[in-house]
Amino acid sequence: MTAVGRMRTLCCTALLLLLAGAAPAATAATDLEVEQLRRDVRELERTVRTQSRRIDDLERALRGGGTPSSIRSAPNGSVREEPDARWLVADRWRALKVGTSAAEVLSTLGLPTAVRPGESANERLLIYTLKLDVGAFLSGSVRIADDRVVAIEMPTLK
Repeated sequence: MTAVGRMRTLCCTALLLLLAGAAPAATAATDLEVEQLRRDVRELERTVRTQSRRIDDLERALRGGGTPSSIRSAPNGSVREEPDARWLVADRWRALKVGTSAAEVLSTLGLPTAVRPGESANERLLIYTLKLDVGAFLSGSVRIADDRVVAIEMPTLK
């Protein structure tokens, strides 16, 4: 065998060894990527189930005139993920009156930015807030007791 033939055989052998060694490493990397994708899909499925329950709860409350459990059981100062711009229309606030049901408030203004417990167990404060600039907020609130509006604070700059 000539030197060129030996060199060619040596290179082919080295290449085969390199490929054989790289295959398990590539398989391990692929397995990790697949496992991460599976985890991501499970997390997305959980998020979709949670959002579906929230939507069903809101629709039931609006049909039945009640208050969604997500509002009733919201922790102190819970914050919504996405803002709802319906509350930014002044005529919507003027349409609210003392005695209006909580479901009507939600359908008129949308979901609040935060919900705080009231002075009594059957009372809560729906807060609508928009940050305009550093230290500048537009904020209004609706106080609900026994599923009815008892006080309305129109949005003002704060």
